[in-house]
Amino acid sequence: MIKIYFYKYLLSFLLLFSCGPIYSDCIPGKPHDSSFVSSTVHDLAVVKGSIIAVDNRGHVLGSRDGVNWKLLHDGGNEAYYSIAVRDETIVVNGFRSILTKTMGNDWVVTDFTYSSSLRRSTIASNEFLMYSHTELWRSDDGLKWDKTLSMSSGLIRGVHAVGDRLFILVDVGSVYTITDQSSAMEFIEWDYKSKGLPISTATNGEDVAVVTDSGFYVGKWNDALQSVIKIDGLADFYIRKVAYLQDEFIVVGDCGLFMTSKGAHHWKKHDLASTQDLFTAEKTESGYIVAGASPLDSVTAQVGTFFVNTGEDEWKRVDIPYYGLD
Repeated sequence: MIKIYFYKYLLSFLLLFSCGPIYSDCIPGKPHDSSFVSSTVHDLAVVKGSIIAVDNRGHVLGSRDGVNWKLLHDGGNEAYYSIAVRDETIVVNGFRSILTKTMGNDWVVTDFTYSSSLRRSTIASNEFLMYSHTELWRSDDGLKWDKTLSMSSGLIRGVHAVGDRLFILVDVGSVYTITDQSSAMEFIEWDYKSKGLPISTATNGEDVAVVTDSGFYVGKWNDALQSVIKIDGLADFYIRKVAYLQDEFIVVGDCGLFMTSKGAHHWKKHDLASTQDLFTAEKTESGYIVAGASPLDSVTAQVGTFFVNTGEDEWKRVDIPYYGLD
């Protein structure tokens, strides 16, 4: 009997760690369990020709070509979510901290343990902005932060700078307190009961794209998102992020979903020949770089998985192991 149980569990172990990714098949419209990945790259940015990447395991990586990477900073147990860049100042927001790098200086960590979990950092009117679901903070230098907005009812769903105007996407019926009147803020209410809870939003000042937990919507920005329409045909994908990069919108999601559009209405789907879950993308002089989750495998834990655009819809997959980084 003991031998039977031994071989039974041995077989289960071998199957688990010898068959590649645990989730080899994509489940339509369902996000994968992040506990089954060794690491997830959450954001990318280009700084003076170099590519910066951050992940959920506290790593900040740098690369000149998207293929060869080195470790720039190890944040330990912190999870990093987004990058904002102004000139040569880099701001990375984590779950409970802000990481800042200025030219010629080391990385500086600003503790935000007294705040709600941070969501994203961005740039508006030459200032750094960082927001959670309930607070908005501003900084001139990425080091000293002042609270600008507090929500007492409803949540912040997105923050966008259009020209010199700052727009804040909030739930319908939100109640908030503005603690810093240094610049005007305009609020747009989102009807989440009919369109779903926003996960990611992007605008170029004219068109807008909104990813929610129930669909993908596009429309015109200047009518306060009242006429956005749902795009059909994406039910088989769980969309992780929409962004506006330089001159076009990008969408990334599970099952290898990567799409681009000049105006948020006519989308081109790129074939990465992968069912990898994708979380972010960036546009460089030589093409796109797309990144996402690294499946747990039997060989080595990975820092991240990248797909580098090497030609007209030609892609090179790059897996970065924990060991071997400079």
